[in-house]
This record gives sequence, structure tokens and C-alpha cells, in this order.
Amino acid sequence: TERTAGLIYNGESGGLNEAMSDILGTGVEWYAAQQGGREWNWKVGEDAFTPSNGNNDALRYMDDPTRDNYSVDNYRNYPQQTEVHGSSGIANNAFYLLVQGGTNRTSGIAVANGIGMEKGLKVFYRALSTYMTPSTTFAQARQATINAATDLYGANSTEVQKVKESWTAVGVN
Repeated sequence: TERTAGLIYNGESGGLNEAMSDILGTGVEWYAAQQGGREWNWKVGEDAFTPSNGNNDALRYMDDPTRDNYSVDNYRNYPQQTEVHGSSGIANNAFYLLVQGGTNRTSGIAVANGIGMEKGLKVFYRALSTYMTPSTTFAQARQATINAATDLYGANSTEVQKVKESWTAVGVN
């Protein structure tokens, strides 16, 4: 993230910074799994030593950020959790919903049928490298990903619609 948008490590841009690192790291795991590497999942830092969290744990969960009892998964809860690791759950869950489909726990809003990991990564990376700036907010990230999906797939594409649905599900309009 430092070599692309240079997202400031504080506030909303800090949460986006953490999320983009989680997203790209998950993408690396996914690509490695396609080449016969170990299985990938929606957990972040699952190999880290976290003895107080029990077995089969992780630092963060992109599919259900609130599972760690720290992160938020919806922008309406951002005022209660502005720390960058905790607020990364908003964009992490938007990415998960875009790729996989599913339902945001807080809003109950569902996204049917995601666009897949490869397309999701292309959209988020293009948004990061082309449209985001150091002080990008969650709302601006939504627009950046809409712009990126439009560039890649066309304004009236399913991909653009799913980007909008995913951000709406996590409370970013």
C-alpha cells in the first residue's frame, strides 16, 4: 500500500491500509493454492501465535470480522472502533462479499453470487493503484472500486453492480 496510494496509517485511510494488506495477502494465498500450495481461507494471521484465542484461530476474519470480538464489519459501527486493525473489517468484509457473496452480519444485507477472487483482486488493486489517495475514506474507496470495475468490465457490468452491493452491505454508500 505504501508504493501505490500511500494510504495514511490513521483513521479511515488507516483501516483501508490494513484491509488492502489483508486483501492482497489473501490473494497471494489463493494464487499459491491454485498452484498446488496449501489451502487458503478467509482468515488473516492464522499462523500467528495467539494462545489466548484457542485452537484454529486467526488475528482477523474477512468473512466475519466481528468473530474476533474486536473488529467491526459495518460502517455504522465505525465510531466505536476507529483503530486501524479493527476498522479494517469494513473493507475486508466488502471484499469477501464481492468475491464470495454472502450476508453482512450487522446489516443483514446479502450479496448473491460474488464475482470470484481473480476479478475481485483486479478491482481492488486497480482502485488502490489508480484511484485511491493517501487520505481516502471508506466512501471514497467505494467510488474508487466502482471506477476500477467500470474500467475493467464496463459501466453496466455485473461486476460494477456487485461492487456497489458489497459496499452497501457493509454500510458504505
